[in-house]
Amino acid sequence: MSESLIFGLVEKLGTPVYQQISSVWGVKDELKKLQETLSSVKAVLLDAEEKQAQSHQLRDWLQKLSALRCEDVLDELEVEVVRRQVLDQQSIGKKEMKERELAKNSLNLAFQGSSSCG
Repeated sequence: MSESLIFGLVEKLGTPVYQQISSVWGVKDELKKLQETLSSVKAVLLDAEEKQAQSHQLRDWLQKLSALRCEDVLDELEVEVVRRQVLDQQSIGKKEMKERELAKNSLNLAFQGSSSCG
């Protein structure tokens, strides 16, 4: 039960979205280390799942662990990445509009200047 959470995290961190995030944010090495750590945690969890029948403490720990929602944190990260992409696109669009307006104003000034000279 708990290991499925870790399996999900390992799979999610291997997706192209997270590979792109890690590359853009310069955390590619950290992501690789996290994947390796999660792989080790997964192995421990698999062992713990097998032994929980003999240990109340282990069973309690696994129940608490399965209540954690690490995937929620990763989902929030995905939302943040998309939000930043949208803001970047809006920023690019606003910059282009300002450039067009500046060019239009420059043309109008040039046109007004040439028509008053004639």
